[in-house]
This record gives sequence, structure tokens and C-alpha cells, in this order.
Amino acid sequence: WNARMGEPFALDGRPPWRFLLLRAHDALHGLSIQFHHLVMDGWGTTQLMQAWCTLYQSLEPGATSSPREACAGASYLDFIEDSQRYRQSALFERDAAFWRQQLTGLAEGDRQPLVARRAQPQSIDARELPRAQLFHLPLDASAYARMEQAAKAQGLSSFNVLLAAMALYFGRLSDQRKVLIGVPSLNRSGQRFRQTPGMFTGLQCLLLDLDQAGTASGLMQQAGTQMQAALRHARYPLSELAHELPGLHLNGQGEVLELLLSFERQDYRLQFGAAQLTES
Repeated sequence: WNARMGEPFALDGRPPWRFLLLRAHDALHGLSIQFHHLVMDGWGTTQLMQAWCTLYQSLEPGATSSPREACAGASYLDFIEDSQRYRQSALFERDAAFWRQQLTGLAEGDRQPLVARRAQPQSIDARELPRAQLFHLPLDASAYARMEQAAKAQGLSSFNVLLAAMALYFGRLSDQRKVLIGVPSLNRSGQRFRQTPGMFTGLQCLLLDLDQAGTASGLMQQAGTQMQAALRHARYPLSELAHELPGLHLNGQGEVLELLLSFERQDYRLQFGAAQLTES
């Protein structure tokens, strides 16, 4: 399993996905599903797995569902056509105006990095790139529940708390009063594409102002207000935003975002007939 997970996709015409069924013994099997991020996002992966379960259950003796129910969502081609229509619509222009208004002030200045940057290698050969470093900072269930309860008391969510904490930490680390954070969103245009497998994820740019917030509570409220407003204009692509506001590029280079907060809740409770789910 680990060997297959560490094997890169060649992108040479072979499918950018893999399915691997592992058998330890008659009573223990493992299912490994891999997608290149070009073709699938996290939400799409869960939808595909649920569809797989529906298909499996429909083949069981006495099943009440049909295989057709496993493929009930709109197609990804429909999403492409819908996106092309959006780019020619008045809504696209309104979304562009919103993001210009939100970030023009930041784009007019000379943005400095929030953290010290290491020199990048001249070669883009993946074999010469430095290995990524992972740091795990677990938060136990009781601490998370207290955080969620405290946020709810202010009409907020735990996501707002984490977003504000991230802005406060990097603002203090860099001695900067405005912190730009990218937040991925589903970008699935309401319910129509909720069950469609594919790569839909969009990115919102949230600019948190520590001086304007005044307090940690104020910063959490600001994070909540900004996120709500951003989601009303979430279809506007980051690539267009960078083109509209070239001053957003960090130090005049190609990079727009240094920080990204991905907050995910995914349900992997699956039912394959009488099989029991084993968690490791």
C-alpha cells in the first residue's frame, strides 16, 4: 500500500487514477483509491466512493436500488459548459467587481513575504526538489468540542476560530497587519453538481486586517463575515483575480498565496454488503 502511494503518476496517457484491492486474509481486505488532483477533489472522491457502495448494494440479492442510482449526478461536461456560460455572464462581471473592491488596496502596495523563504532550486526536476516536511499538531476531541462551543456562543464556527488564529499567528510572526489567506471551496454551483466526481475546487482570497479587528473576538467575527461574502462570489477563479490585480503577486513574482487553510469534513463510512469497516 505504501509503495503504491509513493509512486507518482506518469501523466503519459495512462489514466491518472488507480484502484487497488489488497487482501491480508479471507476476513480482511483493503481498498486503495488514488486520483491525481488534476481530475478529482476530496469531495468528488467521497461521492465516487458512495456511488461505488450504491452500485455494490444494487447487485446484492433482494436489493431495492438500481445501478442507475449510483450515477445520478450531472456530468463534468455539463460543469465545463456551465463555467463557459458563466464567463460570458453579468454575474462574472459582478463577481470581478467584488474581488477588485476587496483586494485593490493590498494589490497597490509592495507585498512582502509573511515568512522567510528558502532559495528555490533552479531545476524543476522532481528528483531534485527538497522533500516536503509534515508537522502534526493534533487537537483532541474534548478541546475541539470546547472550541466549537465557544465559537457557537458568538454565532461562529470552529472554522472561523482557526482562520482567525492563523491570521493572528502569521501577522505577529511577520509584523504585518494585513494577512492574505486562501480558502478552498467546493465550487459546485449549488446542488446540481453535488454528486458529480471531478476537480471542482475553487480558491477564495480572504484579507484579514488585525488593526481593524482590534481583538481576537473581533478577528473571528471579521473572518466569519468575510467568508460569507466570499462564498457569494466563489465562482470567480483565482487566475482571473491575479490577472485583474497584477499587484497581488508577491514581490512582483508569480505567487499570489503563501497561506492556505483547508478545513474538511469528509464522511468515509461505507457499506459493502455485510462487510465491517475497520479503522486503523
